[in-house]
Amino acid sequence: MTKEKTIEKYEGFVKRLDINLLVIIIGFLALAFLLTSNQQQQQQNTLNVMGSASMQVAPDKLTILFSVQTESVSASDALRENSRIISNALNSLQSLGIANDSISTVSYYIYIQPYYNKDGVLVNKTYIAVQSMKVELKDQQMQKVGSVIDSIVNSGVNRIDSISFGLKQETEESLKMQLLSKAVEDAKQKAETIASASGTKIIGIYQINENSFYTYPRYLTYNYIGTEETPIIPGNVSLSLSVSVSYKIT
Repeated sequence: MTKEKTIEKYEGFVKRLDINLLVIIIGFLALAFLLTSNQQQQQQNTLNVMGSASMQVAPDKLTILFSVQTESVSASDALRENSRIISNALNSLQSLGIANDSISTVSYYIYIQPYYNKDGVLVNKTYIAVQSMKVELKDQQMQKVGSVIDSIVNSGVNRIDSISFGLKQETEESLKMQLLSKAVEDAKQKAETIASASGTKIIGIYQINENSFYTYPRYLTYNYIGTEETPIIPGNVSLSLSVSVSYKIT
């Protein structure tokens, strides 16, 4: 085969390849156009609504955040005193029947506190150690909250940072399922009302999504008085959930 025929054969192959590739590309574009058109047509025949549900329930979990803050001219002394008070507080919690898995460390740090005179000259410095702990009381143990606070304060704890009422994870998940059902039913009632008023008919669901789920625990600020057992009164926990639903209509 001569060089000219080889080149001619190669050019023919390339042309056929280009034509086949062009056919494939056109096919894909046509398919994409048909799918897009079909989707747009479906979206034109949809009714979009939001459904929501909420509830308030009694808490079954209580969380206490407390801290021990100690100060000394020596970092080691500040840490030592801090550890001593924390140990006393943990012992007092164990004496009340609070299990170790209900207690955890939130943060632990030490920093320098400088002291300046009126001229802005450093005249002294101390070291401040702060350790923050969390105690979770569940179900019937929540009734011990007053005893827990009094006990740890009497052990030397000098900061009760917050008290909050919430829900155990399994309780929250169970209530979420209830709210989902109610939110979907709410969306259905809205869609039926809109469809009836507009002279259309619902023939099915095109798409449904969970939009949001919120749990609002109740927080209390707390100032220790140090008299009789501290009274703590729980409040309800609020939950809310929303869904978006697209209905097929005709």
